[in-house]
Amino acid sequence: MCTPTVLMVGGTLFGAYSQYQQGKAQQQAANYQADIEDRNAKLAMRQAEDATARGAQEELNLRRQTAKLKGSQIAAIGASGGDLSGSAIDLLTDTAHQSELDAANIRYNSQRERWGYEVQASNHRGQANAYRAAASNAKKAGTMGAVGSLLTGATSLSNSLYKKKKSTNTPQSVYSSDRDNYFY
Repeated sequence: MCTPTVLMVGGTLFGAYSQYQQGKAQQQAANYQADIEDRNAKLAMRQAEDATARGAQEELNLRRQTAKLKGSQIAAIGASGGDLSGSAIDLLTDTAHQSELDAANIRYNSQRERWGYEVQASNHRGQANAYRAAASNAKKAGTMGAVGSLLTGATSLSNSLYKKKKSTNTPQSVYSSDRDNYFY
């Protein structure tokens, strides 16, 4: 049969174990979240690299189209019997100038897109670090909670045993009534 002392010890041990397991579970959950944030940071960096690559390819395609356009313009000028002077040069210069503005915009936009992804990656890395700190704190809190439960249980057990010992060693008067206890 279970005595109150055995129940008290069992409850204390169960409480301590529960505190420890809760801290461990919180630690595992936070580490899992940190791993997800690390993966998201890597993905954001891949997207940043992709933005740069796409921008470079788009700029290259624009320059090729511009070269074709300028070739067509020169051929049209030659076919109409004109020479490459005056307004024909102005046309080619305007085409080249506009192409360079478009190329600069493509580069700028791809750099902005890359920067956005790099900021996302940095944010994900920061969140991963926060989750790792939370994991460490959860483990410590679980351990401290378990130790606290053990100390509280030990204190309660000690007090209980002390009171029990004190009450068995203190004689009571033979003249005590049901309502009052008189001690020597």
